[in-house]
Amino acid sequence: APEYRHSLWGVLVVDLETGEPLHALNADKLFTPASVTKLFSVAAALDALGPDHRFETPVVRRGEVDSQGVLRGDLILLASGDLTLGGRTLADGSIAFTNNDHTYANGSEKGALTSPNPLAGLNDLARQVAEGGIRQVTGRILVDNRLFDEEPSTGSGPSRVSPVLINDNLVDLTISPTQSGQAARLEARPDCRFLRIDNRLETAPAGTPLTVTLQLVSPHELIVKGRIAVDSRSVLRVAEMPQPAAFARSLFIEALERAGVRVAASPLAPQDDSDLTTSRGDLAQLPVVARLQSPPFAENARLILKVSHNLHASTLPLLLAARRGERTLARGLHRQHDLLKALGVDVETISFGGGAGGSQADCVTPRATVDLLRAMHKHRAAEAYRRALPVLGVDGTLADVVPVDSPAR
Repeated sequence: APEYRHSLWGVLVVDLETGEPLHALNADKLFTPASVTKLFSVAAALDALGPDHRFETPVVRRGEVDSQGVLRGDLILLASGDLTLGGRTLADGSIAFTNNDHTYANGSEKGALTSPNPLAGLNDLARQVAEGGIRQVTGRILVDNRLFDEEPSTGSGPSRVSPVLINDNLVDLTISPTQSGQAARLEARPDCRFLRIDNRLETAPAGTPLTVTLQLVSPHELIVKGRIAVDSRSVLRVAEMPQPAAFARSLFIEALERAGVRVAASPLAPQDDSDLTTSRGDLAQLPVVARLQSPPFAENARLILKVSHNLHASTLPLLLAARRGERTLARGLHRQHDLLKALGVDVETISFGGGAGGSQADCVTPRATVDLLRAMHKHRAAEAYRRALPVLGVDGTLADVVPVDSPAR
């Protein structure tokens, strides 16, 4: 087509079992892979962690509990890198996704929420604390977020990768029209004291173009302005919380209070990281009062690839680093390099600046991609990897790209 007159195409088709080339065009040239990058980062994580790996997030106490159930000390949640922390888990243990993930809602009118309560994991941990006999906490509530360094995410969506993720560190804002000339309806999820929202949205006459502006004037204050037509359906927007540990801490305090645990700490007070001078290893030796186990990692892989989840994919190299006691993206990408090389991928023909696609450093050849897919076809995680892929015309990011009657579908 004329619009591709300046483009370069790279194609490689081989027999899956023998590797015999059936068609090749620029198969050894470097191309910008965009979200094809996720095929490599997910493969490396499945190889390192295994499809059955489960994240375990403990809550420990620092101090003693008296006969009245009063903890004279601190509760500390040790962030484990769990990508969903119970907030997407369905009754059958799978992780929920929609074809248009909420993390991309600000750039699309199709963003949708999953059905599970995003606070379900925190609620579970708080329930365990209460059932374990703790009725009151006189000290601090802390979130140890030191598993790895916070880094920028690559690609659109939330901008910060963090060891603790609650609802992808987003507050979901569902905007609905009321009557023309009246204020529009705004529903926040999770509804929490951490964020105060000033709703300046107006319901406008039929046919008025949608306009929504989000202004985070402080970590705890959000102004929402704009207009939504009276004949419009509800739309979703999201506000990113810039301090993941503070957001998680506040939500955990509220979960404890819902579970009947009295807490002296305010959910609005900032966390003083000087309270975390003790190493993570030493904190992990403290008495565990609650523990949350995630679904198997195969479910995380499925979420990442089905919806092209940039934030979670960006976290994968850092999880690889953390397994070796390292903390940085650079070290995680080195680990990914070694894992891909062991799989038989020619790592001299690829370059990645992150785990998601979107970095200007990302380049890969068609041949390296085919080598990866052939290696994963015979890998112990082959079934999990194949099940994670979006299906053309059926689900995930590929659901709507071809007509229902397309032969490609």
